[in-house]
Amino acid sequence: MDTPLSAKEYDELENILNQFQKENVMNVEGIEGLFTALISSPEMTQPNIYLREIWGDKGIPANDALQNDQETQDFMNLLMRHWNTVVNKLNGGGVFIPVFLKDPTGITNGNDWAQGYVRGVQLHQEDWSGLLQEKENANALIPIVALAHEHDPDPKKRTYDEPISQELRKQLIAGLSTGAKDIYKYFEPHRHQSALAAKAKQTFKRET
Repeated sequence: MDTPLSAKEYDELENILNQFQKENVMNVEGIEGLFTALISSPEMTQPNIYLREIWGDKGIPANDALQNDQETQDFMNLLMRHWNTVVNKLNGGGVFIPVFLKDPTGITNGNDWAQGYVRGVQLHQEDWSGLLQEKENANALIPIVALAHEHDPDPKKRTYDEPISQELRKQLIAGLSTGAKDIYKYFEPHRHQSALAAKAKQTFKRET
């Protein structure tokens, strides 16, 4: 389960998701953004919560894409392995490199990743309130929010009035990568405390 997905497996995962795009199902890029925020969050997120985000409140739908329990399990294994890959990337000492898809013109936009991340933050909005109130740490979110709302119909939510140039996009994507790692480190003590509290709540069982 710690083996990163191969290019072929990413394509397999994306092909399954693509069959539901008309139903607002997230793509692989959006899922990685969502996973990155949830893994960084102080509180652990159960799979049933993020599956509703991925599938738009429908759970895992059954159709030609997932014809039986085995195919559903295989799909879940791909998701779990990708979750673990994101964990390892955030824990690693190197640069955090997100998975981005290219648009039909071959350009990497980063919008879906950023939107997935914002959705992850919104799932634990109260837990993120401390970071959001600290200007220095909250700045790590600026490039993510800028890309998430680049095409928002509400101009008040857009960071830039003018279209984002390719040079600025490269800077925002670099900031997104750095910011995701910084936020993960910021919440590390919180996650540790949360894990200790969860462990303390476990039912004590006698040996005999």
